[in-house]
Order: sequence, then structure tokens, then C-alpha cells
Amino acid sequence: MNIHEVCIWDAKRFGKPKDMDQAAALRQQPVDAPSAAMLAFAAEVEQSAKALLDEAEGLDELTGLEAAMQQSPHAGFVVTMPYFSWQPVLLMLGETAVKHGLVLVDGEVVAAYVPPGKVIPAEAARALKKMKEMYEGDDALPATLKQFEAWVEPIIEMALKPHGFTQNPDKKHRFQKATYYERNVGVGCQYLYMIYQKYSNGYFMLFNMEMACENVLSIYGKFPFFESESIMLCTYNTEIMSKRNPILTKCEAINLVDETLRCVINIFDSAVDIKGLDAVVNGEIDVLFRNHLHNFFYMPHCLIVARLAGNPHFEELVLSLRKGRTPGANADAMMTEWPKLVEYLRNEVKPLV
Repeated sequence: MNIHEVCIWDAKRFGKPKDMDQAAALRQQPVDAPSAAMLAFAAEVEQSAKALLDEAEGLDELTGLEAAMQQSPHAGFVVTMPYFSWQPVLLMLGETAVKHGLVLVDGEVVAAYVPPGKVIPAEAARALKKMKEMYEGDDALPATLKQFEAWVEPIIEMALKPHGFTQNPDKKHRFQKATYYERNVGVGCQYLYMIYQKYSNGYFMLFNMEMACENVLSIYGKFPFFESESIMLCTYNTEIMSKRNPILTKCEAINLVDETLRCVINIFDSAVDIKGLDAVVNGEIDVLFRNHLHNFFYMPHCLIVARLAGNPHFEELVLSLRKGRTPGANADAMMTEWPKLVEYLRNEVKPLV
């Protein structure tokens, strides 16, 4: 799990940032006491946080900011951002910082607020400007699908960035236009890809989770099951959350992005090694998601994961997974190949852990 932090310092005392390394150095540089500007910043942030506690998440830490700053021995004061819904918090901190002549550097977003009111680099300035408009502007959605994509994609990209996901423009969907984000972890590669659809006066956003794991796919490929490049695939917001109504306002879009990414990131953060992957596809991390996989095309994949992870309930899964309701494209192969897969896993495959 990535920790999203920002570093704040007094520009008059320690200068404006030349690069991101300066923030790392100032986090360790000793200081006798925070400046008056730093304390004034902390006091204003506290008041803003207290006023918004009932409306926003992740602000509890900021209500004690002044006391924490007075106890900090370093020139660069570090604030840990909320794991989710951090965007309005960053806007509030950055704008308050430059108001008091302070620098705020966000290494995850790769952006710096610099007094008297500049954001660097230029691409970060554009993204943060769009983010501010998103939270404070007109609630009406763009008129065309192309305009909607241009509006919402920077929002999703910025929300995913602190979690280590980056956009991959080279990866393509077989059948339709999609925007892919990916993250490499110990057990494989995790993908989230977005499909946008126009509907009357609103839009659909489809959040599709996918994951590739070579250890699983190499075993799966030994049997004549239907071709598979992933070990899981799910349109999370429609198939698990049952969010099937069109989005009609920007507020609805923002809420859907936030609510869906909370669930998706929780699953992906759990599935970074084979044990965690097993806990996701065969355990209790997200029961609705697990049940979806167990009753669909990915029954063989789930059993392979269980064996590689040394799941003590492997034999129980042999029976329960075989009873899955809709094996889809694997329906015919399950009749003949499931017993062979089970025997192969029992006799030829050793757990990885």
C-alpha cells in the first residue's frame, strides 16, 4: 500500500523547490522551531478541517496540525494524505500554503505549490486546475462522449496515481475503445480499464478489473480450456455494486469514481502476492467479488491459485468450484478437463509458499 504524503516548508527560510529531491532533504533537515508563517498556515488549516469534518473524509489528522507542527524537529513538515478522497484535501492544503508563503510538494502527484500562487510542473498545474473546476464548478456534464472522456480521465488518472497505477496507452481492448491503467506487483500485473458509453442525457462508466499472473496462466494453458490472458475479469461497478443507472451530473460521476475505486483498490492491494491473491479469489476480502469468480469462467483459475498458495481448503474448493453456475466459454471443457486439472494440481504442482 502506497503512503501518500506532502511536504511543506517556509519558502523565505529554505527557498523554492529546484527539484523533488529538495523535499526529501528538508524532511530530514533539523529546525529549532516552526516559523510564524508555518503556524499561521496550520491554524487556518485546522479551522478549515473542523468546518468540513461532517462533509469530507480524512480530515481528522488535520484538526491537530498546529500542535504536531510545533513538535516537529524538521524544516519540511510532512502531512499524510487520506488514502481515498484526497483531492479536495490537497487543493485546500496547497492553496492555503501559498497564501502564507509556503511551499507544498506532493511527490506522488509530482506537483508543487510555490508562492505566490504557482503550480509546477505545467502538466500538474493543468491537472490541478481541472480538479479544482471539478469540485467547485458547474455540475452539468459535458455534452458529448468525447468531451466526457476528456473531462473524467484526468480525474481517474490522478486518483489512481498515488496507488502506483499508470496509464498504458499501448494496451488495447479486443472489441472496444478502453483506457487502461496498470500496476506491477509481486504476483503479476493488475489492470483497471475504463469504458465510457453515452446514454440519452447521461453516461455510463464501466470499471473493469483484470489481473494477469504467469504462474497461474502457465498451468491453465496446459489444458484445452478456452483461451485466457487473465486470471480474473469483472466490471466491478455493475456486476458487484449493481450500479447500473446512467450518470447525470458531475457530482454523481465523482461519487461513482470514489466509491468504486475504494473497493477496487482494496482488492488489488490485497492481491500483491500469491497468498493475498488466494485470499481475494477464494477468501473473505470481498465475498461478492469472490462469488462472482466462483460462478463464472474463472473457476479453473481460482483452483490453480488455491493450490499455488497452499490453501488448506483446496479439496473443498475442488467440489464447490465444480458446481459453479455459469462457466461460460469453459462450459464444455469443464466436463472433461476439470478432473484432469484436479489430478495435475494434486500430483504435479507444489505450493509456492
